[in-house]
Amino acid sequence: MAFRRKLLTAGLVLGSVAAPSLADAFSSVKAEEGNKGFYGFVGGGITQLDDVGASETLSGTKYEIDFELDSGFSFSGGLGYDFGMFRIEGSYNKANNDISSVTATTGGSGVTTTASGDVDITTWAFTGYYDFENESKWTPYVGAGIGTTKVAIEQLTIAGINTGDGDGDATSYLLKIGTSYEIAEKADLYGEAAFTSIDDVEIEGTDFDPTSSWTFQGGVRFRF
Repeated sequence: MAFRRKLLTAGLVLGSVAAPSLADAFSSVKAEEGNKGFYGFVGGGITQLDDVGASETLSGTKYEIDFELDSGFSFSGGLGYDFGMFRIEGSYNKANNDISSVTATTGGSGVTTTASGDVDITTWAFTGYYDFENESKWTPYVGAGIGTTKVAIEQLTIAGINTGDGDGDATSYLLKIGTSYEIAEKADLYGEAAFTSIDDVEIEGTDFDPTSSWTFQGGVRFRF
């Protein structure tokens, strides 16, 4: 499936970036006892959702639809538990991407299509992390997770027929790479890149193809 190929490609890209530098620059050491325990985080940044393909049958005619989307703001928050070199985390992430254009075709011919507004992507996820602990204040990390994503789209009009204007849920898969910097005994700043693969989803009769997104965020993590 397309989303699995994208997930594998993202994994290879993230791994090729992380592995050489981490192997040369950092060695694993025992995590400090003070870093273990519960933590919370908040962050924000930019999410770019890939262009999305869809199909729908209206009044007996099947249409193929293509959406082009702008990058948009995203924010996240969550709670986790730090075991030392390993962490588990539950998170909430919301992204908003404006629709820049939408086209629809049937039988190879274009039809009049209008759409306005945006696409909202809301993801609840459970992620596991490995921290490359070392003697500096910098701690690189990688993570992988699974979650559920709600995709919400505003109304669109195809050949004079209104559709869309609803939401649907899909399974999503995440890969992350990032680094944190200790600014206080109980607080870190972090920056990370995340690849999310989203399964196909049906919204009010419109079948959306699997898609994916890249998110770049920074924030603060605080330990309890």
